[in-house]
Amino acid sequence: MLRYKLHGRCVLRYIVEAPAGGAPTEVIGKVHKSGTLAVQVAQTLSILQPQAAAYGLIIPKPLRVIEEWGLLLMERVSGIALKPIVEQTKDPQQLKTVMGLAAATLVRLHCLRFESQKVRSLQTWLEKGHGKAASLHLVAPLLAQQADTLLRQIGQLGARSAVAPLSFIHGGFSPAQLLLEKGQIAVVDFDSSGLGDPAIDVGHFMERLHQIAVNRASNAFRQLATDFLSEYQARLPEQRVAERVHLFLSAFLVRTALHTFERRPYAYGQAGPDSLPVLLLQEAAACLAGR
Repeated sequence: MLRYKLHGRCVLRYIVEAPAGGAPTEVIGKVHKSGTLAVQVAQTLSILQPQAAAYGLIIPKPLRVIEEWGLLLMERVSGIALKPIVEQTKDPQQLKTVMGLAAATLVRLHCLRFESQKVRSLQTWLEKGHGKAASLHLVAPLLAQQADTLLRQIGQLGARSAVAPLSFIHGGFSPAQLLLEKGQIAVVDFDSSGLGDPAIDVGHFMERLHQIAVNRASNAFRQLATDFLSEYQARLPEQRVAERVHLFLSAFLVRTALHTFERRPYAYGQAGPDSLPVLLLQEAAACLAGR
């Protein structure tokens, strides 16, 4: 017998009742935008899961794809989401420990073997950002112009940076995609994974911390982002992501600023220069300048 309930926005939690009175098994089902994407994610997990286990890394094991629904069924991995832990914990030492765990997890991910035709780069992110800014020129011309200026600066700096070695990347690595259980971290949500510059994942994680810093006007979360980068770089010095991470960090902050405006355009109109999109663009500029 299979019972399920909604678990988040697009994730279903299934209870599979074992025969002969055995213990029920929990299965996670995630609804994707298309059946094709659900199949791709299942294939990615099938390739990565055995390797991850050898590294002591926990990722979900794919079980079945219902392609017409875009539904991927996976073994449920247990744990507490890292996002509320990061946001609510007051002990600086505990937070530094958590950053170390997250960095060690990302290092293991980047060591996994993976082949793909899809390669993510700074250029692909900038093209999306310019497209997003262009769509806002009529409704928020100043915001769009500021975003475009920053994206051009990021592109110019990126063109002068060294070519990065490709590795497997998660594509959306952040505290929300990590589950903490007994000192170990599980990683979920591989929808955006592929090959790319490892600085993408490092920058994405740091960007989430900078978001919190902007929302709370707290330098503590900026320091956490710096701690995370240091912990990652110490474990994988040959990647030298610190040379490029500010480019991705800034690009992701610009993207978040534009998304924030799209979600709440009236709030931008009312708050003006003190609105969250403007503050996020200022944060992006400061990160790009190395402040």
